[in-house]
Amino acid sequence: MAALAQRAGMSTTRVDGFAALLRQLKGVMETLPDGRPLQPKGP
Repeated sequence: MAALAQRAGMSTTRVDGFAALLRQLKGVMETLPDGRPLQPKGP
C-alpha cells in the first residue's frame, strides 16, 4: 500500500489511515444486524 501511495504522491501516513478505514468498513459490511457474519468463516 505504501508503494502505491508513493507513486500517487500521497503521504504513507494518510494511506495507512485510509487502509484502516477500509478494513473497518469491510468488517461492518460482513456482519448482519443481529451480529452473525454474512459468510461463514472457513476452518
